[in-house]
Amino acid sequence: MKKTLFLLILVIFIITIGQNKAFASVKVIKKGNLLIGNATRFSNRTILNLFNHYWANKSKLRKQKAEKLYFWIVNADYNTITHPASCFANVMVAWFFKQNTKYIIKRKGNGFYYAIVDNYKVNLFTKKYSDAEKILTGKKYLGFYFSKILLKKGKTRMRSCNHPFLYTHKEMDILLMPMLIKANYY
Repeated sequence: MKKTLFLLILVIFIITIGQNKAFASVKVIKKGNLLIGNATRFSNRTILNLFNHYWANKSKLRKQKAEKLYFWIVNADYNTITHPASCFANVMVAWFFKQNTKYIIKRKGNGFYYAIVDNYKVNLFTKKYSDAEKILTGKKYLGFYFSKILLKKGKTRMRSCNHPFLYTHKEMDILLMPMLIKANYY
């Protein structure tokens, strides 16, 4: 049931982002409390290493809190736009609250809501109670990281992402891996 709900949220997320391509498979990384949906062409081990690289210089308590409360959806791919014709490399990371977490919603003096989730205080950065409930039930993402770069071949921009060399492991490592290393997981 939980896997089905996770995959349903993943499909809704991908539709709302407006991706033109459907993903053949979404790989799920589950290790202890950690839960990541991997919609990239990279292996689960690579995504897990990048996640650990991000948290290496953060406190252990913050990492434990993040692993306990959130799940992430990671996507890295190429996207062609028609006007003006160009090819972009995209990296997206969104994080949601895990299901079945107990929470209490409270309001600050400035009108923004925050929640107490499993004895952790979490800022929700919204002034609408309905949005706070959607965030806490996993219907809306809590945070979103998006990076996009225009791909060029020499000094001219690429007009299409149909070039076979874009999908080789070497080119993916050169173009997409640095963007994934910089991806924000919190």
